[in-house]
Amino acid sequence: MSAKNNTDNLEQYLICLLLGERFNPKQAIVKVVEEFPCATGLEIVFSLVSIASNMCQWMPKDKFEETLPSNIYVAAAMLSADLYALEQLGRSRVCAKEICEFWASDEPFFVNTVGDELEE
Repeated sequence: MSAKNNTDNLEQYLICLLLGERFNPKQAIVKVVEEFPCATGLEIVFSLVSIASNMCQWMPKDKFEETLPSNIYVAAAMLSADLYALEQLGRSRVCAKEICEFWASDEPFFVNTVGDELEE
C-alpha cells in the first residue's frame, strides 16, 4: 500500500475504523498514524474533530454509541497535547511517522492506554 496523505482518504479511513470496525478513537488514531505516515498531526486532529462534529449534527443517533463523539474529542485532545509537546521540543509540522517515533521513545502513554483498552 502506498503512503497516503490525502485528508479525504484519511477521514474516510477513520470513519471506517470508528463506525465499521468499531475501533475506539485512540485505537483508530494509532492505526491512522501507521497507515498515513505522511499526514500531519494537525491533519489527523482536524479529521477527528470534523468527524465528531458531523456525527453530533448530521448522523442518526442509532448509527453509533452515544459516547463516541465525546470520546473522539478526548482522543483528539490527547493527540493535540503530544503535538504541543513535540512543538516544545522544537519540532513543528509533525507528521504521523514522527508521532510514532515520539510515542516509541519519549511518550508511550498514548499507546500504553490503547493497550489497556484492548484488554477490556
